[in-house]
Amino acid sequence: MNVKLFSALLWMFLSLFCTGCGPSNPEKVVPIEGTLTYQGKSFEGLRMEFRPEFGRPSVAFTQAGGKFKAKYTDELNGVKPGKVKLFIVAQRKPALGGAMVDDIPLGAEELVAKYGFKSAGYDLEITKADRKMQIDL
Repeated sequence: MNVKLFSALLWMFLSLFCTGCGPSNPEKVVPIEGTLTYQGKSFEGLRMEFRPEFGRPSVAFTQAGGKFKAKYTDELNGVKPGKVKLFIVAQRKPALGGAMVDDIPLGAEELVAKYGFKSAGYDLEITKADRKMQIDL
């Protein structure tokens, strides 16, 4: 077998073998999950949006006890490290007639008004992975 043919076959093999071998976390996000409370109370059904200075936001939804887990994409959990603005908003749901309306959990109206998109948000500094983050607003 000549050198040119061998080189071409080796290149083809390596190209096929390495397809999809990129980094699993190209955006450099860190896992963030924990508990959100407001004046000591937890709320289920709120949307949390973590907006970094640069790049796309991450989103989390509060569960029972205020538990949340941030997602950067459907496949990638976490938040971009650095300075982040946290916004707390109601989830949207369809109403009769098809219009979308805010679904604010009972008692969370003040929290959503204070930290919603019309506010300055809440400043966070994300420096590393944190699976037990406590956010008490």
